[in-house]
Amino acid sequence: DFGSLRTDGGLAKLNSYLGNRQYIAGFQISKEDIDKCAEITIKPDPAVYPHVHRWWTHVRNLKKTMPFQQWRAPAADEITVAKAAAAGQTVQAGAAPAKEK
Repeated sequence: DFGSLRTDGGLAKLNSYLGNRQYIAGFQISKEDIDKCAEITIKPDPAVYPHVHRWWTHVRNLKKTMPFQQWRAPAADEITVAKAAAAGQTVQAGAAPAKEK
């Protein structure tokens, strides 16, 4: 969870998360990207949040070029992989992340 994307703290968490990812959940744009993008009410500063700025610009451009697209929700295994990666774990799609000891 990134917290509120209307705060510096939330944007900083999202920026870190997107440092090595193109989308929030999975390997293609999803409804989660569209929803999170809508939470950001002002253009992210590219000097402070370069990854958020890149992602935000990309998602907004996709919404403009395909306004009637029905964006799918990410599959459960894509969410699991994304959450595990955010926690510093590795997991393959279709497998559960390792439990912490």
